[in-house]
Amino acid sequence: MTRRVHDSQGRGVLLRRRSARARAAPTVDQPWGEGRRENRVDPDDQHCEADLNRGPTLLTEDRVLAVAAGHTLAGRDTVTLEGLAGVPLLTIAGDNPECWLEHQLPTRTPSGRPIGQGPSVTNFQEALTLVAGGSGALPAGAHAALYHGRPGIPYVPVEGDKPLGYGLMRRSGGGNRATELFGRTAREIARGMAPAGPRSAIPG
Repeated sequence: MTRRVHDSQGRGVLLRRRSARARAAPTVDQPWGEGRRENRVDPDDQHCEADLNRGPTLLTEDRVLAVAAGHTLAGRDTVTLEGLAGVPLLTIAGDNPECWLEHQLPTRTPSGRPIGQGPSVTNFQEALTLVAGGSGALPAGAHAALYHGRPGIPYVPVEGDKPLGYGLMRRSGGGNRATELFGRTAREIARGMAPAGPRSAIPG
């Protein structure tokens, strides 16, 4: 599929959608962290590695907590970061930087109280299966409630946490005319996107 968009100077650019076999951004079944160091879109608040550069924020959204229907937090309108004390959160398997893991799955509340750690998972679908079974809770972006809703898993909004921002990541020194044009095009497309839900996928 081909689409024509324009950069800030009005020059036309053709964007072609890759086939299903082409490797682009990781899918929900791809191991977490794999592809994190490729040129791709990532939550930009995770940026903590010196050899990666972060571009401007494209979209922002609030964070939610996925829990089992029978969980003590399932009936809440919201949950705070302090309310996660003692709640086992699923952990991410693999060789990932501590700063990235701490951003994804904090081990302490803002006041320093410990947050429990549940089983390790390698991808989002595995995580949802464990959440539904009551093995742990999972923080996620608000879009997960729209695109990954399933019976038995309510998504509780996290109150008091700063919004997640999504932007383009690339290797340091890897920029060129093409990547700059791609970044401008991505911002143009992001500005034209309507929010998918309350505080979800809001253009940055």
